[in-house]
Amino acid sequence: EADYPSALQHAPEDPAIHYALGLLQIRLGKIEQARQSLRQACKSEPAPQMTRLLLALLAHAQGDLPHARRHLAQYLETAPPEQHNETAFLLDYNLASAAGKREQAIHTLRQRAEATGASASLGAYLAYCTGQKTRKELLDLAGKAPAPGQARKQICETAYWMAQHQAYADHAGYSRELLQIARRNGSPEWIEHQLAEWQLQYRTSE
Repeated sequence: EADYPSALQHAPEDPAIHYALGLLQIRLGKIEQARQSLRQACKSEPAPQMTRLLLALLAHAQGDLPHARRHLAQYLETAPPEQHNETAFLLDYNLASAAGKREQAIHTLRQRAEATGASASLGAYLAYCTGQKTRKELLDLAGKAPAPGQARKQICETAYWMAQHQAYADHAGYSRELLQIARRNGSPEWIEHQLAEWQLQYRTSE
C-alpha cells in the first residue's frame, strides 16, 4: 500500500492505479478506504469493468443500499451482457428483496439461472431462496471441488450470499451463522470473506 502514493504522484488520474489500490484495501479489510479509491477510479475513463460492481458490493455490505443500487445499475448497463459476473445477479436479487420486491427478484433470478451459459451454482442459489434446497444441501454442493482451496472459496462465497438472503428474510440469527461460516472458510484475498468480516463486526457493534 505504501507504494501507491508515489505511483499516484506520477499519474494522479490513472484509474488503474486507483483500482489496484482499492483491491489491496479490500484485502486489508479497509472497506471505506477501498470505496474511496474505487470512486476515484470511476472519475477517469476507462475505469476497469469491475469497478462499479465492487463499489456496489462494498456499499451493500455497509448498508448503503441507494449507492449499491446505483453502482450495480451502472455496471449492468455498461458491461457487455455476456461478460456479466454472476455476483451481480446475486446482489441484484438481494437488493430487490430488501426493497420488498421478492416476487420480482425471484422471477429475475430464475430467468438468469435458466439462461444459456448460467452456472449450476446460480440455479442452486435460486433453489435455496425458493425453499427447494436446504442450507446443508447448498453448502455441501459448494464444497465439491477438485482442490480443497477451491472448495473453501466456494463455501465462503455461497455462505456469504445465503447470509444476505436470510438477513432480508428477517432471520438475523441464521444470517449471522452463515457469515461466520463464510469467515471461517475464507481467506483475506477473497472479497466475500472481507465483506462477511465487516458485516459481523458492524452487526456486533449494533
